Amino acid sequence: MTNRSTGARGTFDCAALFCFIGAKPDTSWLAQIITDANGFILTDTDIASDDLGPTWQSLARRPLPFETSIPGVFAVGDVRKGSMKRIAAATGEGASAVASVHILRD
Repeated sequence: MTNRSTGARGTFDCAALFCFIGAKPDTSWLAQIITDANGFILTDTDIASDDLGPTWQSLARRPLPFETSIPGVFAVGDVRKGSMKRIAAATGEGASAVASVHILRD
């Protein structure tokens, strides 16, 4: 293992291992999408009404499930605030987001 803060490396015995990747989202390049203080993307009901600008007012609707602060842009999986941080959950979120995309197309 490597300590990310100090760079120190070490080993230890274990009977099982769970590897968790994604605890710190890399969303700094998404300047126009609203995130929480930790960088996780806010979607649908997590977005405050005050954070929805004139574009949303002209659409006369709130974000659909998994839709971000930008209409038509969706976020699922580890990068989304409140996600379970599990691949099976991310897959299900993706399938649900597709259902929202179909609503926009109709």
